[in-house]
Amino acid sequence: MSSGKKKLADEEVREMIEDSDDEDFSDRSDEEFVPSGEELEDSEMEDVIEDIEYDRNYVCESQPNENDRNRASSSPFESTDEESDSVDNSNITHKIDSLVQKLVGKFRSLYVPPEVIVVDESMIKFYGRLRIKTYNPSKASSYGIKVYKLCTVNSYTWSYEIYAGASIQYEGLDKPGTVVGKLCEPLLDQGRVLIADNYYTSVPLPKYLKDRKTDLCGTLRKNRVGLPLNVTKSKLKKGQWVARQKDNYITVLKWHDKRDVLMISTCHGDEMTSVRTRLGETLKPNAVIDYNDAKKGIDVADQLSSYHSPLHKSLTWFKKVAVDLLFRVAVVNARCIYNEYSTGAPLTMLEVQEQIIRHLLGPSANVTTPAHTCKRRV
Repeated sequence: MSSGKKKLADEEVREMIEDSDDEDFSDRSDEEFVPSGEELEDSEMEDVIEDIEYDRNYVCESQPNENDRNRASSSPFESTDEESDSVDNSNITHKIDSLVQKLVGKFRSLYVPPEVIVVDESMIKFYGRLRIKTYNPSKASSYGIKVYKLCTVNSYTWSYEIYAGASIQYEGLDKPGTVVGKLCEPLLDQGRVLIADNYYTSVPLPKYLKDRKTDLCGTLRKNRVGLPLNVTKSKLKKGQWVARQKDNYITVLKWHDKRDVLMISTCHGDEMTSVRTRLGETLKPNAVIDYNDAKKGIDVADQLSSYHSPLHKSLTWFKKVAVDLLFRVAVVNARCIYNEYSTGAPLTMLEVQEQIIRHLLGPSANVTTPAHTCKRRV
């Protein structure tokens, strides 16, 4: 482009673009592109075309059209909650759904859970671009793929579901309550006790579970609808508690230790038990004791799966889920079954992984190759 040429004004550029886009441009082409009746040389024609393209791009960038605005508003980083809920997320996990369903079916067929079961979520670390990626600051991996799990007290993962955005809700339950209903559906109507934290619990959930012959025990958020105000608004000193019961089976209890702890249970009252701590004897609600004993099951499962993890940063998201299921969750489940039914010493995660590798390698695993000797050059 020659240095003596001046940049065209915005209005002239718009007129040139409109004229160039017009279907009938035969009358104006001679006047604009062939001045004085003389034909332009090839080099001059290239300069003119380059100027027009430059000015056209300048106008398009400074004034985006309606399609650009629509594309920008649909960006996953700028979308609102209402927009994300309206998106159809039914096919996001289609690449991994078949493997998840097959392995979860195997997990359920190999082990019958005991009376107490636990529902919680785990995170698979992932920092790439993904529409279902979530942020949870309370987890060791803050960013990643959220997975809902149903585990037993001995850390066996019995049910596994990937969070895929908006989904169909059960009638009368919110979204977290629907997740609980889906995870424990095959175990309902059998008299079990479900443990959940304050993300899942609400007043409608114990009603739904009680109708299915299942009890609930968990922590509770004080801003849930339908809670007794004389419990949530009460100010307690250390060691004090207050409780109220609804419909003769839903107990809401508030106990103050270092801070206020709000519990909901359909299998506990306001009974207290004396426990020994490093500060001495103290009274603690039975609901809190049972909750702490059962909740550690899924925490231990996450801790065990983090040992000698085969996850790598370069894997795509569905491969990470597959590796998490095959080489982390499945190995922890195998260890739980072996340690529960074996009469020998319990195995560690490393020993379980070594035994699995030796079994897969077969007879070649016991063959030792001699070390290669390196001759030093003189």
